[in-house]
Amino acid sequence: MIRVFIADDQTLFRDLLKRLIEDSPVFTVVGEGSNSEEVFERISEVEVEMLLLDVRMPGASGLEVLKEVKKAYSNIKVVMLTSFEDYITIKEALDCGADGYLTKDVHEDLLLKILECIAYDYFVMDQTMHQMFYKHYKISKEELYDYEGVQLDKNDIAIMKMIAEGKTNKEIGIALNYTEGTIKNKVSAILARTNLKDRTQLTLFALKNSII
Repeated sequence: MIRVFIADDQTLFRDLLKRLIEDSPVFTVVGEGSNSEEVFERISEVEVEMLLLDVRMPGASGLEVLKEVKKAYSNIKVVMLTSFEDYITIKEALDCGADGYLTKDVHEDLLLKILECIAYDYFVMDQTMHQMFYKHYKISKEELYDYEGVQLDKNDIAIMKMIAEGKTNKEIGIALNYTEGTIKNKVSAILARTNLKDRTQLTLFALKNSII
């Protein structure tokens, strides 16, 4: 049995994932956490072989948890789970040693097969994310800007400036030629990378770092 720890702040999603995994003859759930502090505390108390980790959680971000877990427990397979698609977040997760990167809407039957592949040393990424990553992999360091250790591209910066101006996702989408849904995902990704909670904190971050 492959011993799995689930880290996600959404109780309903965590419970559904637990029931799904427990029904499998291959996996067993040995622990759960709703924030980074619980993950760090509880993962040291049980033997874990695979960590299912939400990209965006209260406390330290999923990326920060990934980095620390890989330092302390290099044998644990870490699978990132997310509700949004974002090139830079994927790149940072890969740089930190993620063993898989999936969207939360993956079909339940497919999820178990994917997790089993990852357990046996295969790296798996959601197809839409792979296509996006392949499309943007040529982005050079010159096109990325570092603020307090957070990498932002020109679109991120433009979005932050318009958020500071009070523009809605729809208005930002029109200005940048994206759909409203895409802007919503991009804002969520920026919040996850900066480990901020809302648009107000994002505006303060932009002000502090002279983005606006």
